[in-house]
Amino acid sequence: MPTSKRPNGVLPEDLAGKVARMADEDWQFRGFLKECDDRMVDAAVRRLFWAVSKEVDCRQCRNCCIELTVPLTAKDIGRLAAAIGMEPGAFKEKYLAPDKDEPANFVMKKRPCPFLRTSASAPSFFGSSSGSNARKSHLYPRQSRDMAPRKQAPVFQFKIILEGTSPPVWRRIQIPADCTFWDLHVAIQDAMGWLDYHLHLFTVQHPVKGVGEIGIPSDEDDGFGRPVLPGWKENVSGWLTPEHNSADYEYDFGDGWRHQVIFEKALPREKGAKYPRCIDGKRACPPEDCGGIPGYQQICRGKSEFQDQFADYDPDAFDPGKVRFDDPKKRFKTMMSHDEGP
Repeated sequence: MPTSKRPNGVLPEDLAGKVARMADEDWQFRGFLKECDDRMVDAAVRRLFWAVSKEVDCRQCRNCCIELTVPLTAKDIGRLAAAIGMEPGAFKEKYLAPDKDEPANFVMKKRPCPFLRTSASAPSFFGSSSGSNARKSHLYPRQSRDMAPRKQAPVFQFKIILEGTSPPVWRRIQIPADCTFWDLHVAIQDAMGWLDYHLHLFTVQHPVKGVGEIGIPSDEDDGFGRPVLPGWKENVSGWLTPEHNSADYEYDFGDGWRHQVIFEKALPREKGAKYPRCIDGKRACPPEDCGGIPGYQQICRGKSEFQDQFADYDPDAFDPGKVRFDDPKKRFKTMMSHDEGP
């Protein structure tokens, strides 16, 4: 008579030995961890967490939303409400109840999550999608054919300040929340008034990923062993949050124009508005290739040795209504036509 096997192919009489070996390996691993530097272990765990989380597609699993009661903080509620175009108070009243364990937090009134249409379909909050066509879910997902119209997606508001200028040169822009760093780069260039003649680089500090250098990759790293990530493959929402809301943006490594990019808030789209758009700002962008902040200051004082070349330059002139934004895809194609890229 054939010996029965468990579904995983392990013979019942071998199971005890297998368990014992696994327990021994577990204790060996614990001993190994105790001998490791805590910072090394933390870094390894963060890398593992990020590698795994990038592969998670909530719309193909959904067990967390079905089985768990997830506590939501005030910031979570604000992001969720903005993502579906509701005010936080209205969202809280309609969908949430106080968390019994943590009174400062809230939970969904019903379980499974009300944004799940059925246990066999995708969450309506993220749009319907299934099978190989399913996109990875994000709080602010990219638009696809089967998602809600783009006008219902939120926008991010940023303030861009050119460092070293006094009075400051700054802009306030709004851009679709599913933007990449390439999209943000083009929006900053157009809002500021730069001509995109030179290289650029975003530097972002993330609590899990660490320091990210995002721009146009080359064969060399940034000098600290970090590769430059391609901006067109990195979503802004994956790096900037209300808690970690700033990035450095450098343009033209020769003149060294450094900008502080501040993520101010996420908000619903305005009906009929076109994005990106510039809603405020002060002072004109410095001329290209003028020698950085020192050269710019000389021009503003009328003391540049090349002052005659800037006779028409008015440092106080800026009208947000005159800003025109280029298509990031067209700009990318133009760049790639001049440079084969990475």
